[in-house]
Amino acid sequence: MDVPDLVLPVMRARAAVIASLALFTGTAVAHGFEPGVLELREETAEIVRVHWQPPTAGGEVGDGAVDGAIALELPAACRTIAGHGDARFWTLRCVGGLAHGRIAIPALRTLRSDVYVRVVHADGSVDAHLLGPDAPAWSWDRALAARGARIWSGASRFFAAGLRHIATGWDHLLFVLGLLLLARRARPIIVAVTAFTAGHGVALALATFGWIRVPQAPVEAVIALSLAIVGAEVVRDDPTSWMRTRPWLASGGFGVLHGLGFAAALRALDVTSRARPIALAAFNVGVEIGQLTFVVGWLALASAFRRVGVHGSARVRHVAAYAIGTVGAWACIDRVVHG
Repeated sequence: MDVPDLVLPVMRARAAVIASLALFTGTAVAHGFEPGVLELREETAEIVRVHWQPPTAGGEVGDGAVDGAIALELPAACRTIAGHGDARFWTLRCVGGLAHGRIAIPALRTLRSDVYVRVVHADGSVDAHLLGPDAPAWSWDRALAARGARIWSGASRFFAAGLRHIATGWDHLLFVLGLLLLARRARPIIVAVTAFTAGHGVALALATFGWIRVPQAPVEAVIALSLAIVGAEVVRDDPTSWMRTRPWLASGGFGVLHGLGFAAALRALDVTSRARPIALAAFNVGVEIGQLTFVVGWLALASAFRRVGVHGSARVRHVAAYAIGTVGAWACIDRVVHG
């Protein structure tokens, strides 16, 4: 069979893969990075108050939270004296206080979730760490800890969290795919992706520092709606449309919305003000590298198809656009109905 004979089946397969992936990811309804928070706060030299907010299951905000199913391994010197370990709040007696200790949450390896651990000492100082699937345990010793080492460790954890967030942020990736299908050529792609990156980077910073505050539920609904809009623009293929004549404005504007969605993850961690700039920078770099990897991977795939004589057609773009738009419309309705 000659290469031209392979063109139509391969193009159909490519479109089917895109559609299948889009429809599969449509089973989720929010950004995938919904971390938990575990805080140990010294009330006195030995009395410690615990606040446990478990990560949510399936990436759904406020629904499907996993409570007692997650076993917490707290410092060996601590014993429960009030409350129960499966509640959100309880009290410990820790012999020697929290000058050193170890916390582990083994279930994170299978849950693929993150938990931000804060140890608040009686003098007001804070030690913090982000536990995740690849490192579900943390040990600290105030007498031995070097500030520089703690900062680097925290930055690397938030960088990994950013990568995980973009990898599970199906709505973000589908919107970027829509931009690639809409732009098609090198210069429009660069303009659109750069504006989108700048938009969500600025919004992420402003929201994380609390300079802008918006309700999360409407933001998530409009993020889903943005998929329907970009899908419709690909199908219309109108060179005079606003998304084509002003790609920087359209991509930047939607980027702001997606950045507000990202910010919810960092705000949920309640990162200390001192650590917030480093956490923000590392998390954002992780997101951007993940996004860039996706863009480069897609362009490499498109280039490989062109080299074997398979060129993108309007039919392929339309199938992908309808899949993106359908998932976006469904998710938007779902998020409006369920808040």
